[in-house]
Amino acid sequence: MSEVRIRVLDVNDANRRLKFSRAVEGLAKAMQIPITVRPRDKENAEKFVYAAEEELVAAWRKDFASVLDTIYFTVCDVLDLPRVTTFSKAIREQDPEQKRPISEAIFYHHRVIFNPETGLPIYREDFEKIIHAIERFLNKRLDPSAKKIVLHSVALGRVMARRLLALNAAEIRKLKLEEVVHEGKPIEWMAESLERQNRAMGPLRPEERDRLSEHYKHISRMVDVAEQSMGDHITQMEEDTVHAVRRSIIDGVKGRSSKTEIAQDLFNRFGDLNRDWGRIAETETVESFNNAFLKETAAMAEPGEKVYFRRVEMRDDYVCSFCEKIRGEVALYVNSPLSDDKIEDPVAKVAIWEGKNNIGRKAKNYWMPAGTVHPWCRGSWERFFPDMEVIV
Repeated sequence: MSEVRIRVLDVNDANRRLKFSRAVEGLAKAMQIPITVRPRDKENAEKFVYAAEEELVAAWRKDFASVLDTIYFTVCDVLDLPRVTTFSKAIREQDPEQKRPISEAIFYHHRVIFNPETGLPIYREDFEKIIHAIERFLNKRLDPSAKKIVLHSVALGRVMARRLLALNAAEIRKLKLEEVVHEGKPIEWMAESLERQNRAMGPLRPEERDRLSEHYKHISRMVDVAEQSMGDHITQMEEDTVHAVRRSIIDGVKGRSSKTEIAQDLFNRFGDLNRDWGRIAETETVESFNNAFLKETAAMAEPGEKVYFRRVEMRDDYVCSFCEKIRGEVALYVNSPLSDDKIEDPVAKVAIWEGKNNIGRKAKNYWMPAGTVHPWCRGSWERFFPDMEVIV
């Protein structure tokens, strides 16, 4: 068995990651093999308040990552980067004599793009088949996700609000996703449709049919808005993925890159996409969860009762300065947006409402949001009763 030794000199805490990354990249390039394992990014996000919410985010991140994995390995298979069937072989099998007119080949800046190994042109028809196959796969896998991820998050937020009626805050924070059940129905079952959720929730108060109906209308509107937001993200994710494949192939062939270099470039691009997709999955989940939790809790209050919440931010080394600042702050929940969130109230100094966020605001102008403060934010809420010294 052959032995490979790498000497990495002058390593210290400041340059350790860079030194070893470059050493592995240099070895991979010398051996003409792609780097299939990248250094794992340091966990630098805030901690989750609720364990069930963390599990839900992890499940969606894993689902999105599996989509990217499928596309990456499929492209590698088709282009032999460095797998079984090469792109040039597929072309030769369809057209052994290479008699198709050069006008059908892929052009870049009016120059024909060639396969770097064979010197033969890559035909637009073959290239577009790959792209179209990826687009169809993305549409099939991701389009339903916009609705499902919102319904998952909203169902969890609503059930957690209900569970706080029977459990204290410390207990509910530890609940696993499979343990979050309402009236015998798990979150997965309720995430199939909003109608299922409402059936499982049952009437807030049997004698208040009108208020129940109005509450469900508000929930439905909130879900519609969240689905539109997630749908826009999904569309962008699909476009970015197709663009990454196009650029890797075109730039690689144009630059006469080796198959290994093209595979590495594609891997790097997909690594960036994976982080972007993970951020979107997490931010949208936390946002929908928080808004649903607030609205369901407020709907269960006594008529005319002021509903207060206290901001919960897990204290660790990664919490941002603003999240640390608002940790423990009490806010009054109101049903309609205000022009200014500063209020005159004996308990709270600020108001929150459904959809209140920091989108478009600079960090220096952040205000207390109903959902996330910023991407990767994991702050949440707990009900606050002014006449009690504990959070229920």
